[in-house]
Amino acid sequence: MFSELLATSGLSEREFFTIGSIGYQNRDNFRLVIQSYSEDPSTGAAIKTRKRDGNTTNFWPSDSYRVRKPEHLNSRHDIDLPLLNSLLELQKSQEWDRVYEAILNFNLANTDNIEFSEHIEAVLLTAAFERLLNCRSGKEHDLANAVTSVLQPNQNVATSSCSLFQGDPHDGLRRCPTLREAWIRDFFRLRGTLAHGQVESRYSSVWILKAHLLLASFAFPIALKRDLAQLGVYAWTEKDQEHLDLFERLLCEDLFQPSGPQDDHNSFPWPRIRAAFRRERRVQRAVAAFLKDNPDIPIQ
Repeated sequence: MFSELLATSGLSEREFFTIGSIGYQNRDNFRLVIQSYSEDPSTGAAIKTRKRDGNTTNFWPSDSYRVRKPEHLNSRHDIDLPLLNSLLELQKSQEWDRVYEAILNFNLANTDNIEFSEHIEAVLLTAAFERLLNCRSGKEHDLANAVTSVLQPNQNVATSSCSLFQGDPHDGLRRCPTLREAWIRDFFRLRGTLAHGQVESRYSSVWILKAHLLLASFAFPIALKRDLAQLGVYAWTEKDQEHLDLFERLLCEDLFQPSGPQDDHNSFPWPRIRAAFRRERRVQRAVAAFLKDNPDIPIQ
């Protein structure tokens, strides 16, 4: 159980589209293996694995047993300690089962293991949001209301202002009052076809599957923190609010369409939007600090 909480806290600190993938980590970075060791050469490792009809155990002598680090792992391990402490505290609450089951789905959808298909990750991510937000009906409308309620930025981005919807056939989505509502509805519809056995969805989504997985993986920790804050076990921070405000802006971009060479991370919209957003926030803080120190200056 602890490894799942640790993994979610690590995924909360994950950075996207950075040079050399600095700051990036996935769920498998936090898998914990506890095993006793002995210097006796006659000993070895007993490995138990699952089978459809039970399990099997194989023994490997210590001089021949080796564990190779999977290729999809790196050595980065950043942890969101306030989030981890909040999750540990929540274990005493009656809300624990709901939150923990949501975390399990979220983590499983973020292993980066090539053996795990993206259409299964889409099913798991939408399930993570549904469980976290206590959407028991399995209906699109309930999930849309819950997501738009928990993810409330300081400034909404209107769906009508987003270039992704120019010439879009989804009139119903275009009429959504906020971009995040259109996004979660689009993701739910795409997931619906995938969840019913279609590996290649026939639904023509506004956001491509890879973009949905990226956006959902960024948004889930934000929604989790908001939920924990409402439960009184987490202190919502300025950084959390900035991530929430940034999310609304990221929704209006074709995130996997570079403006230059694909090996240049700055060619992608994510770092450009993030940098512009941070500059804007620095200016806002500087202006606020100046006005606080100079209250007599008239504001027009």
